[in-house]
Amino acid sequence: MQGFRDLLKGWFGKVLLTIFILPFAFFGIQGLFQAGGRSDVSIVVDGEEISKAQIEQSIEQQRQNLAQRMGGGIDPSVLSSDLLRPGVEETLIQKSLLKTAIGDEGLYLPQEAVSSYVRAMPTFQDDVTGEFSQVKLERVLVQAGYSGTRFFEEISQSLLIEQLQKGVSATAFVTPKELEALVVLDGQKRNVAIVTLSSKGYEDTVELGEEDIQAYYVAHADEYQTQEKVKVSFVNIKADHFLSDDIEIAESDVRERFDSEIAALKKKERRRASHILIEINDEQSEEQALVKIKDAKTKLDAGQGFDAVAQELSEDIATSKAGGDLGFSARGIYDESFDDALFALDESRVSDIVRTEFGYHLIKLVNVETPDLPEFAAESDRISKGIKADKAEEELVVAVDELNRMAFESGDLSAISERFNVAVQTSGWVQKAGGPGLFADRSLAEAAFAESVLKDQNNSEVIETEKNGLVVLRLVEHKDARTLELDEVKTRVVAALKKQKSIEKAKSDASAIVKSIDEGKPSNDIENEYAVEWKVIDAVARQNSELDRAVVSKIFELPKPDDNKKTTSSVRLSNGDWVVIVLSGVVDGEYKLSDKEASQMGSVVAGRFGQTDFQGYLGTLKDNAQITRN
Repeated sequence: MQGFRDLLKGWFGKVLLTIFILPFAFFGIQGLFQAGGRSDVSIVVDGEEISKAQIEQSIEQQRQNLAQRMGGGIDPSVLSSDLLRPGVEETLIQKSLLKTAIGDEGLYLPQEAVSSYVRAMPTFQDDVTGEFSQVKLERVLVQAGYSGTRFFEEISQSLLIEQLQKGVSATAFVTPKELEALVVLDGQKRNVAIVTLSSKGYEDTVELGEEDIQAYYVAHADEYQTQEKVKVSFVNIKADHFLSDDIEIAESDVRERFDSEIAALKKKERRRASHILIEINDEQSEEQALVKIKDAKTKLDAGQGFDAVAQELSEDIATSKAGGDLGFSARGIYDESFDDALFALDESRVSDIVRTEFGYHLIKLVNVETPDLPEFAAESDRISKGIKADKAEEELVVAVDELNRMAFESGDLSAISERFNVAVQTSGWVQKAGGPGLFADRSLAEAAFAESVLKDQNNSEVIETEKNGLVVLRLVEHKDARTLELDEVKTRVVAALKKQKSIEKAKSDASAIVKSIDEGKPSNDIENEYAVEWKVIDAVARQNSELDRAVVSKIFELPKPDDNKKTTSSVRLSNGDWVVIVLSGVVDGEYKLSDKEASQMGSVVAGRFGQTDFQGYLGTLKDNAQITRN
C-alpha cells in the first residue's frame, strides 16, 4: 500500500485525484437563486433564454465566492465583471444544454428522493440538534424570493445533471496494460546536468543608444498611456436621512402590523407526514400501481401499522426503511395534491389514495407543529422601528422626483445639499472601470462619464444605487487619456529595454551552449567561456519540487538519449532566465502495485478519463446547439 500512496503523491496522482465537479458547481447552493422571469434577453440556447439579469446576478455570486475563497482580504470590485463574464456565460450555456439533455435522455427523480436530499443538506441543518430545520429552509427561500416548488425543481435539475454526468463518465475504463504504462511512466527518473543563465546578470553589459530607446518607446507606446479619469463632487442621500426620533407612529399602526405578522405565523404551521408511495414509471403502469396501493390501503384498514406497511410496500427508497417518515414540512414543499391531502388531515389519520405525477400515495399525518406566537408588548418596539424605516424608504422614493428636478434646474449641488441637509463630497480619481469607495459601483462610474456630465458639465440625473441610496454628481476635473512623453517614462523605458535585451542575450548564449554541447565541446570550456557552473542532478522525478516547474517539464519532454549520445535543450523561466538542460540517462519506474492497489488506481484513472469524456460530451452538445447572443 505504501507504493500506492507514494504514487498518489506524484504529478500523476495529483492529476488523478482532481475533484470531479460540474463546470457550474462554483455557484454553490446560492447559485440556484438566480433571477427568474424575463429581463432583456442576452443569450438564447436552443430556444431557452438566459437574461442579462441572470448573468449579472451569477457574476456577482461568483465575485463573492472568489473573494471569500481568497480569505475575504480582497476588494470584490477587483474581480471585474469583464474578467468574470466569459466564464459565467459559458457556465450558464452549459447548464442550459445539460437541462435540455436531461429531457432528451428521459431522466427523472422521484420528488421524495429530492426531498430527502434537501433534508440532508448542511445548509438546512439546525445548529443545535444537527437535524433538518424547516425554519432554516423557509428563511432561505423567503430571503431569495423563492417558492418551495421552484426550489425543489432547481435541486432536482442539479441532481439530474449529476446523474447524467455520472452516466457519461461511467463508460470510461482503463486496461491493465494502460495502467501499467502510466505507472511506469510516472515513476520514471532522469539524470541531467543544467546550467542557468541569469538575464539579470547581462543587464550591466547592455549598452543602449538614444535611437534604441526612442524606437522601443514608439513600438510600445500603448504601454505608457494614462487612463481617462474624472473627479466629481456628489451628494449621497440614504433612507437614514429621513429617520427621526420625532416621527410619531400610531399604536393602531403597530397593532395592525403585529396582527398581520401573527396571521402569517399561523399560516406557517408545519406537519410531519409519513407516506407510502407506489411509483408510476416505464416499468410499472398506472393500473399496476393502483392495484398495489389498494393492497396497501387494505392492509391499513385491516389494522396493520402504517410503519410496517410502508417498510414492506413503499417504493420510496429514501423513506421506506423509516416507515415512510418525511419529517416536518410547511405547505408548498410537496406536490399540490399531496399538500392538499396532508393539510386536510386530522392528526394520526391516513388519507385516501392520492395521485401525483410520481405515482400513488397514502399519507399519514403524524404530528402538527404550530409556531410560538409572541406577545404584542415584546414586539411593539421592533415593529415601530420597522414602520419608521419603511416610512423613510418611502420618503427616499418620493425624493427622487424632487432630486431630479433640482439637479436639472441647479448649476451646482448646493441647493440639494441645503434642501436635504447633506454634505457635498468630492471623489478621488474615477476611471470608467470604477474608483475608490462609493464609486466601485459601476453605475456611478458610468454616470460620471455620461456626455451631459462630462461635456455639458451639468448635474447628473439621480442615480439609484442598490446599496448606497440616491446619488447626484457633477464634474470637478477631467483628464483625457494620453500617451506619456518619453521624458516622463524614460526610466521605465530604459529598464524595460534592458530587460528585453538581457533576456535575448541569455537566450542567444543558451542556444550557443546547446550547439557547443552537440558539437562535443567539453563542459569545462563552456564554463570558462560563459562564466557559468554546471549542476549535475541524478534521478530527477516528475514531482521534483526543488527545480523550477518549467525545467522539470522540459526534462521530461526530452527524448530518451540513444546509446552514449546526450539530449540537449533550453527553456526560459518566468523571470527571463534561461536554463540549458543536458539529459544523459533515463530510468523507468517499476510496476509494483498489488491487485487491490491496481484496482483502486484503475478506478481513479477511469474516473479521470470519464471526466474527459464528459467534457467531450458537453462540447458535442454545444456544437449541435443553436446559440445566439444579443
